[in-house]
Amino acid sequence: MVPRRLSRQHPHRRELDRFLPERPAYLNGHDGHTAWVNSAALAKAGITRETPDPPHGLIERDETGEPTGVLIEDAATLVAELLPEPSVAELRSGMLAAQRYLHSLGITAWQDAIVGDYLGMPDPFDTYLALEADGLLTARVRGALWWSVDRGLDQLPDLLARRAATVGGRFHAGTVKIMQDGICENCTGAMLTPYLGPGGTPSGGTGLSFLEPAELAEITTALDAHGFQVHFHGVGDRAVRECLDAVEAARAANGDNDLRHQIAHLDVVDPADRPRFASLGVIANLQPLWARRDSEIEATKLPLLGASREPHHFPFGSLAGAGARLAMGSDWPVTSPDPLWALHTATHRTAPRDDPHAGERARTVPLLPEQRLDADLALAAYTSGAAFANHLDAETGRIAVGMLADLVVVDQDLTDPDKFEHARVRLTLVDGSVVHDATGQV
Repeated sequence: MVPRRLSRQHPHRRELDRFLPERPAYLNGHDGHTAWVNSAALAKAGITRETPDPPHGLIERDETGEPTGVLIEDAATLVAELLPEPSVAELRSGMLAAQRYLHSLGITAWQDAIVGDYLGMPDPFDTYLALEADGLLTARVRGALWWSVDRGLDQLPDLLARRAATVGGRFHAGTVKIMQDGICENCTGAMLTPYLGPGGTPSGGTGLSFLEPAELAEITTALDAHGFQVHFHGVGDRAVRECLDAVEAARAANGDNDLRHQIAHLDVVDPADRPRFASLGVIANLQPLWARRDSEIEATKLPLLGASREPHHFPFGSLAGAGARLAMGSDWPVTSPDPLWALHTATHRTAPRDDPHAGERARTVPLLPEQRLDADLALAAYTSGAAFANHLDAETGRIAVGMLADLVVVDQDLTDPDKFEHARVRLTLVDGSVVHDATGQV
């Protein structure tokens, strides 16, 4: 199922050629689903007007049929596979810098949703293991091992070996990440009904399901039987339904368990599917900082969805009302990993005033304010909910006798949702040890 060509303006390779006429250049889009390359990169990859689109991607072309340099989803791999490999030292330095930054935002644990090679981003598996061996991994990390849609169940032994290599440490790879669709902004998010084109007419495109539903159910059932948690990427309402159906098939085959499968992003969820999260025990993994009126959402995404689907957009309140268990995160580097900013948006459906990527409408006009969460529920989703999703809830996520001292001190009263955007982290501790100190006194 091929996504339609986009009518909106995208950059062209000629703009990159002005600055880099000879050296191949590859730039990742902020969404993690798009790349922009110059003519030299296209030539090195052998991409011409005759090159067909890959099965799960799109080579954008201009009015003459020539590639524009914008490569969507798996089309980006055609160039990404030619990128030079970063050195071990570079990977190590980058991960330590990322860990320091996340600790400064009060983050003590995270799930890395792509532990594998993806669109030019290197596999972090060995770096996590090396830092842990050297005593430098201060966070608790749950790795989601990347599922390659082209390898099928043949990759299961590799995943089992990787999981076995991480048992008992701060880095544990007991999850498998399945990317079931793309994103709505480039029409690769899998929708039940077509995207809308100019004038609000159906375009004929309903996006991409990277795995056919029957295959997705078979894979999920096999992973479930082997004790893997499954982390689905599900953006469009069809992808969300396909993921829920896959978990339902696993439940029918294997029975109930405590693996805590989850669907991340949930940009559009059909009302009929919202109660299924609770009935199937599927966690709604939300990225709340997205639920605001950014210019891209208003200018591109909402027109593609249309008025009838807009009320289904990031339905946090409706999912909570239907009994879904919520966990929250950021999908960094797509957007800021700052939990306090995300909590502001979850409770206000507007952007924090200091966010440099938000325009005035995003800061002042709520996006579907009826889908706001109250402060207690939002805080729980970012603490105990996230701990539950990562199988860390027996020891973290709450302040209680017998729990590990993974603690964060902030300078505002977080029972008041109006304080979220102004609050700053002063101190972060993991296991009682200081990993970030903004006061300089510890």
